Amino acid sequence: MEAPSPLAARQWAKVYNLAKPFGIGCSVIAAACTGYVAYHQDPASLPCKLNTAATLIFPSIIPFTILFLKPINDKLFEKADALALDEKAEVGVAQEETTKALIDRWTKGHLVRTAITGVGAILAIWAVLDKSGAGDVVGLSLRTGANRLG
Repeated sequence: MEAPSPLAARQWAKVYNLAKPFGIGCSVIAAACTGYVAYHQDPASLPCKLNTAATLIFPSIIPFTILFLKPINDKLFEKADALALDEKAEVGVAQEETTKALIDRWTKGHLVRTAITGVGAILAIWAVLDKSGAGDVVGLSLRTGANRLG
């Protein structure tokens, strides 16, 4: 990270506050959409199972955030406030508690959170492809059971 800690902490806080409602909203909307689709499908079908799994996975970023990222978020907000008042507030702070180290840890946690959402999206896309019969793309078939026999 190139930015000095006071600037990095303020930038992180600003981006976080702008993105938080968007992330929560997208998660809830995605879960509602896949839940709606799953509800209107045959419960025994693969698309229903995939959409149900996606419905459960999308909002799981919320407890993940609370359990794993909130402690880091709280420390970063403290850093943003402290460093706004005193740019030397990090002198003598343990290396793993510096703004840069916290942002690095937060970034890794955010990557996991993004992967969780990505898994939900992949399941929903797989369900659409399986339901539409478009699952046989470039010789790769997403069909299961007796349907895969042609």
